[in-house]
Amino acid sequence: MGKMDEIKEEIGWLKLWLGILIVTMFSMIGWGISHIGSISNGMLWLDGIAVVIIAGIVARINFVAIKKIRSLKDL
Repeated sequence: MGKMDEIKEEIGWLKLWLGILIVTMFSMIGWGISHIGSISNGMLWLDGIAVVIIAGIVARINFVAIKKIRSLKDL
């Protein structure tokens, strides 16, 4: 497998995880909003913290994917 094909496979794998994490993040936001009056403040804080952590991971994966896409120009 050539170097370009290898990078394309890695980008595809990153896109998969990026999509899964984005769906998870928005689901958690929706869950928090829909249960805002019926759960404890601690659960809301945990939900918010998890959303922030997942957003950070999404940003990191996005940065790595963009870096790999830009590296394709050099090949």
